[in-house]
Amino acid sequence: MKLPAVFSDHAILQRDIAIPVWGWTAPSVPVTARLADKKQITLSATDGKFLLWLPALKASGPHTLEVSSSEGSVKVNDVWIGEVWVASGQSNMEMTLAGVGRDNETAEIAQSSHLRVFSVPRKFDAVVRQDDCKGFWNPANNEDVESFTAVGAHFGKNLGDQLGIKIGIINTSVGGTIAQAWTSRQTLISNPEQKPFLLSCESRSYDPAKTNNKFPNPDPGNLGLKKGWADFKFDDSTWETMTVPGTWTSKGLNFSGVFWFRKVIDIPAAWAGKNLTLRIGAADKTDITYFNGEEIGHTGSGFDESVWNVPATYTLPASPLQTGR
Repeated sequence: MKLPAVFSDHAILQRDIAIPVWGWTAPSVPVTARLADKKQITLSATDGKFLLWLPALKASGPHTLEVSSSEGSVKVNDVWIGEVWVASGQSNMEMTLAGVGRDNETAEIAQSSHLRVFSVPRKFDAVVRQDDCKGFWNPANNEDVESFTAVGAHFGKNLGDQLGIKIGIINTSVGGTIAQAWTSRQTLISNPEQKPFLLSCESRSYDPAKTNNKFPNPDPGNLGLKKGWADFKFDDSTWETMTVPGTWTSKGLNFSGVFWFRKVIDIPAAWAGKNLTLRIGAADKTDITYFNGEEIGHTGSGFDESVWNVPATYTLPASPLQTGR
């Protein structure tokens, strides 16, 4: 017996409509679902999938959802009936509270007893349509609130404050994606305007020589570090200069990749023995920051788009700090 991740502890289910419950169990066996004082029975299909509908409930909770069959049972605790909204889109929806960087607003949302967020992890598959994910319901009043979608969290908190009921936000957003990426193949192939686009994408997706499974070029690792580019004594006199903040495309570098920046500063003697703060601004997307050859911090890793445009702030420890150049 298995339920999808959206039916997990702290879940919010939509009020005032019939409630769908689905999952997987043994083939062709009775399946029973109980929630509050409601009960419904159905028969699983020959492949073990099942879907049943519980009667509508008013906003209430907490409840326990129990689904059982001859294969066992699953209990989902702290289930509330309220409002469920989907927050989907590109980077403006994906941007987290941490990325916005307004601590007072984050703290305000963290105090909300109404808001819960289900964040759908990224998992791309050009061939097989996914029927589940590994997400979980996250109440706002815990330490993970900074990972919430900023737009979705503000919307959910404000709606919860107005209605006085639990609000569930399902965050399924990926920066830079187009509408076609969220549309089924069957729909795209049946649209005369979208069919050529779909077939062109598929011809590239299924060609390992072109895609290398995911990206055109494999990641060679941190070659710059091996070449000493983070070291204080490295001679960067032949490097190009660039004004920042800015974009490397403005320098005619119209491609994506890894860029190294170096800057020389002079630290006054009066700052000796003090913890200093280094703010490098916001990078696209992740960054690794070094000071005199030592890594002092990083934001995100790999091709993590969730930290796009997130201001990075790092502390320079006082002990190894040297004044001067």
